[in-house]
Amino acid sequence: MNKIIAVTAAVSTLIMLLIGITFVFSDERFGSILLAVLLLSIPLLVAHCMVCIFCRTRFRQAHPGLNKVGQYAFIATACVYVYWNALMLLDIWQKGYMSEAHGYTGLILWLGGGQALFVGAGIGFLIHVIANITKKFNNKQK
Repeated sequence: MNKIIAVTAAVSTLIMLLIGITFVFSDERFGSILLAVLLLSIPLLVAHCMVCIFCRTRFRQAHPGLNKVGQYAFIATACVYVYWNALMLLDIWQKGYMSEAHGYTGLILWLGGGQALFVGAGIGFLIHVIANITKKFNNKQK
């Protein structure tokens, strides 16, 4: 396991722990909280799987474009998850309980996380293409 995969595994675990801490304030049992955490984390886990597949050492050397796509997809998805879950946790700490208004969390994490996954992948692809174009342009000038 290389450093990128280890870091994304640690970040994914911490984000899922943040989601779990948020749901501890509800009246649900541990099994329901664990299921909610796993279901809400599917876009994050998909991004982590992309990193595991595309950022292995041999694959990264053979396909640098997919390496960038996987990295940026994970970064964008993780940013959405950290931002939304931190705001939700702060709101719950302030109120002291989890209200019906927090019911949209699944929708926001699924749609927002999925959208961030695609936007991050697009950004990674564009960065790879721009880097290749500038590299070819610099080689032609020499």
